[in-house]
Amino acid sequence: MERERNRRHRPLQLFFKAIQGGLGEGNIGLLVSRHGTGKQGVFVSLVVDHALQGHRSLTVAVGRSVDRIRAYQDEVLHTLVESLDLKDRASLMTRVERHRQIYSFGEDSFSLARLRETMDFLRERAQFDPEVVELVGWPDFHRLEPAEMAEVKRLAQETRCKLWLAGHTSREDELDESGLPPYIARHADRFSVIIALEPEGNLVRLRFLKTHGQPPPAHLNLVYDPATHLLRWR
Repeated sequence: MERERNRRHRPLQLFFKAIQGGLGEGNIGLLVSRHGTGKQGVFVSLVVDHALQGHRSLTVAVGRSVDRIRAYQDEVLHTLVESLDLKDRASLMTRVERHRQIYSFGEDSFSLARLRETMDFLRERAQFDPEVVELVGWPDFHRLEPAEMAEVKRLAQETRCKLWLAGHTSREDELDESGLPPYIARHADRFSVIIALEPEGNLVRLRFLKTHGQPPPAHLNLVYDPATHLLRWR
């Protein structure tokens, strides 16, 4: 079954190859794009893939309900499992459920201290030590101070998690030579991986701006398909 899964799920394998094998413990990855161009879909694909492999994933949603996040993750999960065309689908669904947690905070109640408390609670009381953390709805890079970004990095390192953030840009932004607007570029040294999502017709192209200081593999052309919620190559 694992061999069949690998054969059919090759786009995510190529994604991890592009970022030199993965994000890595204690590192921060960033997806950057305009609103509505697939960041959440790519995040969920990563979370679901990690859970399918037995890795514990935590989604922390700021300003969004747990039910909303869970419904979207379940939608992507069903699409992903269908695309794998495997027989033991119920087992895969159960595996994901056992290896994911979703927490929600109001916009006025979230802080990095609260996130650390949540992770400590899961580790100590629920025996759930998240290996991958997806933070949805925070930060606002226009307002994020360097000291706060340093604390994010410290949290990732001390908890040894792989932490993914999203950066929202606008059409009017001026970009530097790295392809980032200044309000994100000033924090770029804190990220090990930076991926820009760029709409191309009905698809969204993944452009790898930073991959652990190494260039991504040549001729890699990965896209996200919003209609199917899946990554694929073309």
